[in-house]
Amino acid sequence: LNDYTLHSSLLPFESYNTGDELFASLDREHDLLDRDLRLWAEECDSMQGVQVFTGADDAWAGFASRYVERVRDEFGKVGIWVWGVEEGGGSGSGQGEKQLLRTINAARTLHDISAHASMYIPLAMTPRHLPSYVCLDRSSHWHTSALLATAIESVTLPSRMRNDDQKRRTFNDLEAALNVNGNQRIARLQCSILDPEELARQRRTRLRAAQKDQRAPGAERSNVPVAEDELQAGDAGAEDLDIDFFPGEPQSMSSYGRKTAKAAHIFGQIDSYRGNFEEPDRDHEEDEGYARKRRRIAGLPMVERFHTPLPHPLLPTFPRIFPSFISPDSLAIHASLSSTTQVAVRVKALQKTVMRMVGFEEREALGNELGEIAEAYEEGWDSGSDSDEDD
Repeated sequence: LNDYTLHSSLLPFESYNTGDELFASLDREHDLLDRDLRLWAEECDSMQGVQVFTGADDAWAGFASRYVERVRDEFGKVGIWVWGVEEGGGSGSGQGEKQLLRTINAARTLHDISAHASMYIPLAMTPRHLPSYVCLDRSSHWHTSALLATAIESVTLPSRMRNDDQKRRTFNDLEAALNVNGNQRIARLQCSILDPEELARQRRTRLRAAQKDQRAPGAERSNVPVAEDELQAGDAGAEDLDIDFFPGEPQSMSSYGRKTAKAAHIFGQIDSYRGNFEEPDRDHEEDEGYARKRRRIAGLPMVERFHTPLPHPLLPTFPRIFPSFISPDSLAIHASLSSTTQVAVRVKALQKTVMRMVGFEEREALGNELGEIAEAYEEGWDSGSDSDEDD
């Protein structure tokens, strides 16, 4: 798109409709799927699906929405995973209007892309809260993209294992674990990052403690979330990790978000562990089918866990955003994707903004359809705390 960077009609490249129009113009001229995608798809022996990375609150959102729609038309049942990065607004003069535009763009993206994608994962470019071990320059795309790539690469690692590896899962398998009720195609990404040296030290400490306590061998727990029988409380096994990439609700709706955050319920979750984490007992693995049925009947979270001893490698060009870690060349990572009632909180907040700010022509249709998306993350679950929040 270098030819278009000097065209003033496209700048600033912030309007959703501008991206939509640009895609239509380029597709008429070049047939973008034939030029950019079909050749690579034909080279695949067994294509799992297509991953799309895009901005989700600027003009690229409109471009990507039309692109994903074309991919769905051309490739039918092939899985399409879309990772939408939301930059959000800034502070200072004129930023309020820009933030509002980005919020409306994010609402349109969520509506349009989730209708065609197998899974849509909205991502905050810079998470609101970061743990003390992360030293991030929020203005540096080098830093923010490195942190995002670390989580995304780790949570999708099961799809890239060898075919003969029992730990391998396709994107269809991952989607089935998240889309529990058949209409939950929006997921939340989180991760915790550990120093492999510190993880090994913790494991040695636990082993020594278990050896000393002969009255209750194996009572010490690992870093892996609690076992199936300990999840009777409902959501205890779906712990919050250190870094949450799920975008926050618009600032004007922050009080609404706080009301429901404590009551968040997990429908389905994928946990990916890479590094020297302890795996669950074999007894639990052998009973996995029965446990899944029992949890589904009880309305408990459906949790899939994948383990690999392979740590996340740190290349020489990787920015030093974890300066306190001892290990210079690798990371131990616990990453997760989940379908959760927090999606409903986010969608409802976007819906309220749309109903106030979008033009009359599309206000009712877009607002109603966002409401239907939110309902998919409330169906069959009553948190008991949001009865006073419905209009």
